Amino acid sequence: MPLQEAFFGDAYHLSSHTGHRVLGELLMLIFDSAKGDLDRHPLDTADQAIISAPLPVPLHKDNYESAHDRCLIGDSFKSAVVWEATNGFAWLNDGTKGRVKFGMIAEEVGSRGTLCIKYTCQLVFGSQSAS
Repeated sequence: MPLQEAFFGDAYHLSSHTGHRVLGELLMLIFDSAKGDLDRHPLDTADQAIISAPLPVPLHKDNYESAHDRCLIGDSFKSAVVWEATNGFAWLNDGTKGRVKFGMIAEEVGSRGTLCIKYTCQLVFGSQSAS
């Protein structure tokens, strides 16, 4: 098996097995290294001033983080959509034992489904002060 296939399910997504485990290990290595550095060299007043400083303005105009979570997974996804037509889809656990991953899963090749989002949210655009 080529190395690329061991870490990625396709050209863009880490596979749910090896790729995510490796990424998790790398993140833990980074966090552990940072903790070790802080244990050896605790933050001083200059570091605290940097941490307390306001974030710089975004590179792209009005590109501020969202104040609301728009990611719908599991039951929040199921309750936020209306399936107008399904042909070959079912609400199934596509995960593994101990790793629940519910979703509308196509059970047949060529399955089609139409869904509508039930909820709407008000998006507010505009400048925010960076200070």
